[in-house]
Amino acid sequence: MIRSLLMKNILIPTDLSQNSFNALAYSIKLFADAPINFYVLYVGNLDKPEEVKNSIILPTKEKLKAFMERVAILSTFQGHQFMAIHLIGNKISILREIVAEKKIDLIALGSEIFSTEKSSNIGNNIWEIITKIPCNTLIIPDSALTSCPKQIIFPTNYHIFFSNNILQSISEVLELTRSKLQILNILSNKIKLTHDQEKNREYFEDYLEETHENRYYFHNAQETDVCTAIEEYLTSHNGDMLVLFAKNLNFIHKLLFNSKPKPPHHNLPMLVLHE
Repeated sequence: MIRSLLMKNILIPTDLSQNSFNALAYSIKLFADAPINFYVLYVGNLDKPEEVKNSIILPTKEKLKAFMERVAILSTFQGHQFMAIHLIGNKISILREIVAEKKIDLIALGSEIFSTEKSSNIGNNIWEIITKIPCNTLIIPDSALTSCPKQIIFPTNYHIFFSNNILQSISEVLELTRSKLQILNILSNKIKLTHDQEKNREYFEDYLEETHENRYYFHNAQETDVCTAIEEYLTSHNGDMLVLFAKNLNFIHKLLFNSKPKPPHHNLPMLVLHE
């Protein structure tokens, strides 16, 4: 578990569904022994009245209160604090404001499944948050296990320099979970790295050797297609979480909107890192 006593702030947007509750439960388990402020945010839509099914339902403030009562029993760790926020307005604008105001370190999102439809609400919400809010984001499918990951898969093409923020984020998740990191070169071993890519790879390896000795492995993909490379890798290697760079938008887009129904990586939590 994480050793630092530094308080972290995690934001969990919720639609009060079981899916968002499961995402919160996973986050609590992941940060079981770390001091965390959990901000649970419900944003009402200005354009639509509260939906009613067959009968009048409780206002969302009352439903949020009931939601938080369920949340309260998920953790007995005194370092966990839970705060509910209920606001009305544009979701992205409000999320951006809360991230800045509360100094959010991580946004945790529930997702029933990473959508295969570009027009889906789930897919659009995830895509907007990743591309419009500069904050590390953890996307948690319903199928994710509540236990901490032990093998983290990090696909990369080494085109992006490993900044201090990126290295610190990767290091924190490794310390948090006491897991091992599997670095997958998605360019395939048939393609030679450029001079800059090789320098980025060496810098990353030097950092891991110094900070996480014997807890990382380098692999080469056999396929140049991102999704195919990851799927083939997952069939022969255990993995509990994917870590990605937010700058690799084309890469992330392929993973989120994979045309295949329920590809293997859709069952894993996906941590998207911003610089």
